[in-house]
Amino acid sequence: PKNVLVIGGGDGLPTQELLQRIPKFTQVELDRTLIEFTKTHPVMRRISNNSFNNPRVELIVGDGLQYLINSNKKYDIIFDNLFFILSLALIPLWTLSAFSSLIPPKFTGSKC
Repeated sequence: PKNVLVIGGGDGLPTQELLQRIPKFTQVELDRTLIEFTKTHPVMRRISNNSFNNPRVELIVGDGLQYLINSNKKYDIIFDNLFFILSLALIPLWTLSAFSSLIPPKFTGSKC
């Protein structure tokens, strides 16, 4: 796949896994503090294989849903890596509306 989007994953674990399989991708994470912690803490750098400091990752700090709404890009794969809803701000990503109306038009193929 050429165009891959990851929403969430601020611990860098999905990032390091994808770097083994995909040449480059975009990742949008809401929590700037978690990103900085993952990028700088020695243990997090080790378990994430220093993935956030890899130039093949376009790391964007922001709301994944807003990124999808505002982006003109289409993606071959969209990974939703939100395990826990710890903030009311994340709830819109988990609605039927988001998955049925917003996300399918952002795929390069016709199937979601």
